[in-house]
Amino acid sequence: MRNNPIIVQKYGGACLETPARICAVARSLADLRRRGYRVVAIVSAMGKATDELVRMAYQVSAHPNRRELDMLLTTGERISMSLMSMALFDLGVPAISFTGSQAGVMTDESHSSARILDVRPTRVLEELGRGRVVVLAGFQGVNPVTKEITTLGRGGSDTTAVAKGRVLRNYQGSRRSLLGRSAHRGGCKAFASAGFRVSVRNVLLGCQGFTFSQRGAGTKPKRGFGFEKMGRR
Repeated sequence: MRNNPIIVQKYGGACLETPARICAVARSLADLRRRGYRVVAIVSAMGKATDELVRMAYQVSAHPNRRELDMLLTTGERISMSLMSMALFDLGVPAISFTGSQAGVMTDESHSSARILDVRPTRVLEELGRGRVVVLAGFQGVNPVTKEITTLGRGGSDTTAVAKGRVLRNYQGSRRSLLGRSAHRGGCKAFASAGFRVSVRNVLLGCQGFTFSQRGAGTKPKRGFGFEKMGRR
């Protein structure tokens, strides 16, 4: 299992809107593992959970503190990652969920619109080596100096998937972490050129999104490469 190819998938809120949809995604991830992949799944909050959290914040405060807003909003992804891991366990698939900070997503100190500075995938690689499916909360990280939780802003789960996929690819090939600022905001081109194949496919009814996987040497990325979301965030 340690040398099997790594596949990184990202699932947005529309794909995770209900427990039934989470179970359907879990079955898809379980199938990938049975086919021999080491699987990493990046998840967003369920449905419109983030919008609801924002609405509640403004019900108690006209000007929510940005630090506290980040603490609130990151709970949405934590719910998704925990439920996904539970669904995988129920299918007999060993799994573990990680927050952004536990997964080594290091950001600057900005709240609500942080930028990724580095990704340290040590714990993710350890769990993949143990044969577990790793479920990561998208949209969030931690500042290594202040130890404060941060969020990446709109599209943050997409950013998490691109950054994590690129770094895992580098570790798989050279055991080094190479992540520049280009991996945030439009960094998908950098990710494609780093030697991954990206395919957009239907994962659930009405859900489109990422699949990142290692490709054979000499394969060129398509021109005009971009990525699409699986639902919100």
